[in-house]
Amino acid sequence: MSEYFCPTVRSCATPMLTSHNIIESRRCIETTLLVYVRQIPMKKLLFWKKMLCSGNLILCRLSKCCDARIFALAAKYHIEPHDVVRSSVARIKNSFWFYFSELD
Repeated sequence: MSEYFCPTVRSCATPMLTSHNIIESRRCIETTLLVYVRQIPMKKLLFWKKMLCSGNLILCRLSKCCDARIFALAAKYHIEPHDVVRSSVARIKNSFWFYFSELD
């Protein structure tokens, strides 16, 4: 998570708080929260893929029961259903982050 580190927030013991430091700290926190919230759907997709590919028959069956919801979630982020099932985790992550890079 080093790429999301905010250089303006150096330590917990800041000797002098100014309005500029507070605003910068707030921006860093908002950016970190935005990144985390954007990762939640991706984590759902990856967890489903892990369940589908596991050797446990019960988990595999459960993942097949909810595949329509996962495919709908993938479609929301312009990821094809066959990409979710057949592609690597890295490709799913790249597709997901590409969608968000196009929004900004």
